This record gives sequence, structure tokens and C-alpha cells, in this order.
Amino acid sequence: VANMWGCTMPSEHSGPAPSTCPVNASVDGTLANPGIDPEFCDKVIANDAIAKMRLLAANYGRTGQPFFMAVGFRKPHLAFRFPAPWLDKFPDLEAIPVAKHPTMDPSVPPIAHHDATPQLNPYVPVTPHIAKQWRLYYMATIAWMDSQLGRVLDELEALQHQKDTLVVLHAE
Repeated sequence: VANMWGCTMPSEHSGPAPSTCPVNASVDGTLANPGIDPEFCDKVIANDAIAKMRLLAANYGRTGQPFFMAVGFRKPHLAFRFPAPWLDKFPDLEAIPVAKHPTMDPSVPPIAHHDATPQLNPYVPVTPHIAKQWRLYYMATIAWMDSQLGRVLDELEALQHQKDTLVVLHAE
């Protein structure tokens, strides 16, 4: 099971406290504290996809039976949990731009605001420091998920199925 483990992010109601979203791990997601820190959901998903793709490719080699596989990564959705070294790939917090329009437009109904964590009221701006930290974490989480997608695509190539496979990416 690839659980979406949460993390403690600074929020409008908690202030700029240190966050546990960047996890003490290597850039490839090897945890510094295995058994204490839970595994990254997208690494579990990528590992599972690679194992299944190997089985399907072997079956294809034996039987000629084509295969279909769907892989559903969960990031960059909240919580922004990722290996801490991914922060090194982005500018310092001070260099991160903030949104030109820092609040949800008043014409958007409140139901459109999916989750009160970390922002309780999307019609009120958060501090620039918090906004920058959220944006930085979002970028790091995207890069982390992209690396896991890359692992799956690398395996597809290693199995020599990249030329006879259609890859479709869909995001919500």
C-alpha cells in the first residue's frame, strides 16, 4: 500500500515553524531513518510499476500477449512530502516569486477550496514567507514525482518496449 503520509507544514495559523515536509532522505528517496519515517508513496508506486512491467514484458516475450498498465502517482498534491535534497535544486526561499494575485477570486464559490490545510481562508492572503515556502515545496514535490516517473520510463526503455508503447500523461 502506498499511503499518502502527511507532514507538518507552516501555515497561516501556525506561523513559519520548521516543516517536516522535506524528509531526511537521499535524493533517490532512501530514508535516513527507515522504520521511523514512512516510505514515500510515489517511490512505492514506481517500484510496484517497475516490478509489474517486468512481469508483463516477460509474459509478452513468451506469449506475444500485449499488455496495458496504468500507474497513478499521487504527488504533487498535499501533503508536500519529499526527500530534502530536492530543495537544493531550486533557488533560495527569498528568490521564489509569490503569486501576483495571492487570494482566491471572490467570484469562486467556497466549495472550490478543497482543503483547509494549510490555508483556512483562501480569500485572505498568507504572509509572503509562507507563500514562498509553499511554492518551493510544491516545486520540490513536482521534481520528486517526476524523478519517479523517470524511473518507470527508464525501465520501459531498458525492457526495449519504448517504441511499441503509448505513454499517456494525465493530470488533475
